[in-house]
This record gives sequence, C-alpha cells and structure tokens, in this order.
Amino acid sequence: ERERERERQNRSFQLMLFLVLLTQVTGHTTVWSRCVLLDSRLPAPLFFRDTKLGAALAAGERGSVYLTVNEFRHQGSPCDGVLDNELCDIYFAMCLMPDSSFDGLNCQSCFNQCTSPQFSPVFDNVDPVFQPRYTFTVPFTDPLPSPLAVRLDAWDKDIVLEDELVQWAVFRLAPEAGTPLLVSHNFSNAGFTFTVNVVCAEHFYGPSCATHCEPGPDEHVACSSTGARVCLPDGPGVNCTQADCSSAGVFLDDQGLLTLADCYRNATVRGLVGQLAALQSAVQAGDTALAQLSQATAQLQAATVEQATTNAQIAANVRLLSDQVCAAAAVPTHPPVDLPALFAQSWAYFELPAANASAPHVEPLSFLAVANLYDSNFDYDTASYIYRFEEGALLPFQTLSTQGAYDMQYFTLERSQLVNCSQPGLDGDEEAFLVVTQYATGNGWGTSNRRVDSLVLHYNRTTQQFEVFQTLETTGAKRATVFTMAHEPLFLAIASFLSSSFATTSHLYQWQGCGFALHQAFATSGAATMAHAELPSGGAVASYLIVTSFFQGGYTQDGTTLYRWNSTSRLFQPHQTFQATGVSDAVLFHVPVPDPSQSQPLLNATTHLLALAETHDGSLYTRNSSVYAWNDTHFELFQLLSTQGSTDLEFWQLPLQGGSFLASANKQNASLFSGASGSAHIDSEIFQWNGSGFVSFQRLPTHAVQGLRYFEHQYTSYLVVANTEANSTLYRWNGCQW
Repeated sequence: ERERERERQNRSFQLMLFLVLLTQVTGHTTVWSRCVLLDSRLPAPLFFRDTKLGAALAAGERGSVYLTVNEFRHQGSPCDGVLDNELCDIYFAMCLMPDSSFDGLNCQSCFNQCTSPQFSPVFDNVDPVFQPRYTFTVPFTDPLPSPLAVRLDAWDKDIVLEDELVQWAVFRLAPEAGTPLLVSHNFSNAGFTFTVNVVCAEHFYGPSCATHCEPGPDEHVACSSTGARVCLPDGPGVNCTQADCSSAGVFLDDQGLLTLADCYRNATVRGLVGQLAALQSAVQAGDTALAQLSQATAQLQAATVEQATTNAQIAANVRLLSDQVCAAAAVPTHPPVDLPALFAQSWAYFELPAANASAPHVEPLSFLAVANLYDSNFDYDTASYIYRFEEGALLPFQTLSTQGAYDMQYFTLERSQLVNCSQPGLDGDEEAFLVVTQYATGNGWGTSNRRVDSLVLHYNRTTQQFEVFQTLETTGAKRATVFTMAHEPLFLAIASFLSSSFATTSHLYQWQGCGFALHQAFATSGAATMAHAELPSGGAVASYLIVTSFFQGGYTQDGTTLYRWNSTSRLFQPHQTFQATGVSDAVLFHVPVPDPSQSQPLLNATTHLLALAETHDGSLYTRNSSVYAWNDTHFELFQLLSTQGSTDLEFWQLPLQGGSFLASANKQNASLFSGASGSAHIDSEIFQWNGSGFVSFQRLPTHAVQGLRYFEHQYTSYLVVANTEANSTLYRWNGCQW
C-alpha cells in the first residue's frame, strides 16, 4: 500500500511539474486548469483543457438530469479488516458526459465543469443489499446530448486505510425529458439499479429540451405540448397576420407569423399576390444567407489555418518540454517484462468490442496474442497463445492449434457487413476476427509442408473463445494486412514467401458477405509483406499496395513493386519498382515537417514515406535499409538507415509528445553462414524523426529478433519484441525512453 501511494504521489508531482513547465514554455498561465477534487477519495487528480461549455453549465437554465441510485447490491463479504467496521460504508461517485467525449477511466468533458465527479453522502454499515435512494443533479444549458455516458462508482469509506473501490461501471444511455429511464445491471460481485429523469425548465420542450417557446404577450398565442406556437380559439391576435386565419390550433413559425399553407388555404388573387411577395422575400433572405455563409466560410478557413498553426506550436512546446524534463532529471525506467514464447514471429494487441453498442458496458477486454513459428525441435506444428490483460497482469486466455504461425491481424465487422451467415455466435452489433497466417507444417521442408492453410478466427461470445471461421489456401505465408478503401468491402492481403522456390503467388482477398473470396493474385518472389496506403496524387487521393521481394534471380533486384488501384478494372496495377536487396518488410507512413521551406526539396508539410527493411545480400547481414519520400507521382530515395539484418520495421507516433519513431528489428551482424557466436544477440535500433530526417534514438537488446509491435493499453505505450532465441520482451514507455 505504501509503495502504491508513493507511486501515485510521484505521478501527481510529475504532472504538476509538466504543467508548470508548459505554462513557462507557452507564455500562458491559463492554458490548462486543474480539476480540483471535492474529496480525497479518488486515486489521482485529473487535468483537462478549459472549455466554454464547462463554464456555462453551472447556470442550468435549460434543464437538469436527475440520477437516483435506488439500490446497490454487493457480494456481502466484509469490506474492512480489523482496523475498520466489518460492514461496508458505501458512498457513490457519478460523472455524466456526452458519449462522444467518453475517454475511458477519466471524467474529462463531463458536466459541472468537470471539477470532479459528484459524491453522495456516506451510508454507514449497510447490508449487502440496500436502497440509498440518493439523487445526483446535473444541470445543462445546451440541448442534452444523446447518447450519454454515465460512470457510476461505489466506494467503501475507510477510517484508517485508503478507501476501496467496490464496483464501477460505465453505462451508455439515451434519456428523454418526460420519460423516466430505469437501469438495472449485475456484475460478478455487485450490481446497480438507478433511474434517470430529464426535466426541462420552463419554456423548454422536447426530448432534449431543445425547443424554446414562450406565449405571446397578447394571450392569443400559446405553446403546444411539443413547444410549437399556436393561435388560440379567440382569434389570430396581434402576432398573427391580417389574413383570414381565425381558426384555432394554427401553427406559427419562429417569427410568430402564420405559415403560407394556413394563411392562404382559400386561394384568391390576394392570396397569390401574397405568396409571390413571400417568395420574393425568401429569395432576398436566401441571398443574404448565402452572403453570410460565404463570409462564415472564409472566417472558418482562416480560423482553421490559425488553429493548425496553434496546434503545431503547442506540439512543439510539448516536445520541447518533454526534452527539458528528460534532460533535467533521471526519469525512472520500467524494467522490461519477459514473455514466454516458442520462437515467436510476431505479437498482436487488440480489444474486443461490446456485444451491444446500446447496452451498458464496462472496460473492454484487452488481449495480446503471439504467433509461434516452431518449437525447440524445429517442429512447425506448435501452439500459439492469446493472453488477456487482467488488473495489470497478462493471464493465459486461449491456446491456438497452429502450423508455423507467422503473423496475426485483428479486425472487426459491423452486423450490416455480415450477410447470409449461419455460423454460431454471430449475435453482436460488432463481430471480432483474428487472421493467423501459417508458414509450414511438420519439419517445414518441401512444397507439401509449406502448402498449409491460413486461418480466419472469430470470437464466439457464448464459448468465449476464438474459433475457426474460414480457411484460406496459402503457401509459405508470412505477413498479412487488412485494409479498407472507399466504396469497396474489406480487403485482406497475404504475402507468400516460399513454395518449392521463392517464385510463388501472393493473394488479395475481399470480404463477400460471409467470408473472404480471392480478388487478385500477384506473381511474387519471396514476398514477406504486402502493405497498403492512401497517397495524394494530382490533387486527389489514390490507393496503393506495396509488395516486397526477397529474392528474384538474386538478392539485389527490382522485384519489390508499388501497385496503384484502378477503379475501372477494380485491380491493382504495377506503378513503380525499387532496386533493393533481400527485402523482408515495408511500412508506409507520414510525418510532420515544421517548416518545409527550410527542409530538403522532397519534404512538404505532411510528408509520406516508405521504408524498406533490407536483410542480407546472400552473404552479409550488414545492410542499410532504405527510406523513400513521395513526390506526388512516385517515391524517391530519401535516406539510408544503418541496420543489421533488419527483418521488421515498426512506425508509431507517441500520443502526448507527438514524436514520430521508426524501429528496426536487427537480427544478425555477421556473414550469412558464419555461425559466429553472439551474432544474433545484437541491439535493435529505434530512430526518431527530427523534422528533416531520422536520427538514432535508443537501442534495445534483442536475440535473433523477428518482429516489433507498438501498442497502447490504458493510456500507456508499450513495445513488444518477438525474439526467436530467447523469450519475447515487453517494454514500457516512461516519458523519455523505453
């Protein structure tokens, strides 16, 4: 407990230091504000940006949301030890926010200026089932957003130790004014029952209190139950036109005038003239509106340019601040974690979607899966594994029966994309799938052993397991990529590396309602990767596919090819080839350039780059890998990176500092068949983009590494290394280094 408290205080201090330095760098003292806690019961303070919405919500002029906790159920075991009472001393915390602003565990963008969640009183010594009937009140001035995300916590108040979180949950709701909403949900150890009521203030109507209506001053105009203005039975009144519209219940427009359909329902010459006058007035109003729209558009464009400049300056300030903090103090590093794996080739991180998008939901299930090529006896018929994140630990979740598993790619499909599917377990609004490419079976030798299907797995929520959904005919398959393009169903590309020779066929599949069907075949030579990107070309955006080549009559060759999508033939066609040596991977990405006028000619404000991992030339592993820059029509060589037997490249951008990084998995530094001791136990290298090129940033010890994978879990950045001559390694970003 003391260690946890010390870590929490250290995080809080680092955040405070971060904000102090940020105000010094930007020259502003009100850029960020602190979410002051009303109580010390939350584990750490929150920080968020000031918003006009948050400042205005305190007035509560349009309406209020009332959330009443009717009943709370918990498992009944004592909440406290010998230092406290045995029964639970329960209090509740609630935070309400637009669902589009929900960001997980924090309560940013919530109502009441997000100073903190609202707290209920403490209910002392309550039974496992009790009915507090405590009501939280949240006023609002703008129309109520829909849907809403509601976070509800139940805490046990302790006298000596820290308060304990008994249960928390996030509910996605769409309450409407005048219609009470009852919510009841049980979890494994606890459950909530609560009601949500939305009440509009006087003169506001509608499900979200969006309609404003006030009676006319002459008492001849009233408001309907929906907020529409109507004429009363005793006449049109002063606010009505002089036309013959004396009948009751005639609807008025926002200006208090009768509509043309009512005022001129008895068409006469006078009526036609009136309609013509109204139409002329509408045309004049339309011209005025167009002029105002043009002016607003110009203002918006200017504001967009200004905001982009501001964002770039803020990003530069954050990077400068990060560099200052990292240079000023030795920031503690997190020790790497060993992940047991059998000759791992790659890792994949993914989160399962909720079964029902409109149902109450809690934190999503998070997984880390590993593809194992073979075991210690070089038997390719070995298992791969899926681990589940559980309270900060990785726990075994499922063992997959695989044959030379090489790569894993995760994707989801909405229910509307599944047509004529009768497979069991397809019962959610969004379904989860995992592609597993398989390289070989048995001892891996010969074409027959490399002719092994790759797998498409589906997560069955009933069995809570990934099950085989479809098999795809592949030979010596290596990496896969899943991508989408405008006006096209989902694509899956699988690179085939080796059959009886490097000359083989790689495949592009397309989703056809209930599975993938072959869309296009590519004659390839040792293809290890197929990667997709959208690139600007001639003022438009085009889709491209890069297919790598490892060997084509020699290791140094021009087999690596960039294909461009032809929307007429609906096929990828050759666009450019690259002179490269033993290419094992390709990655397409874009990086920011702060001042293109001061940079190399190939760089612009947003530069699109292609990096090729060159492994060896048939003799030496010491090879430079190549980086190319896009010039609107094709790629040109931009930079050479010093690598050693590079087998994989991984690009990422950190969410806070905004830094761009490119890592090379360096596998060997000796000659191809030297067998030199330790030649595979070398450092892999991370390069950082400095605005005009990549520079060395950090080296990580690796052991015959095959792959690197960056991912983010619960607002923390991780890098997992797939080693083949040692356990895989999981690194965690500490703000300065891995």
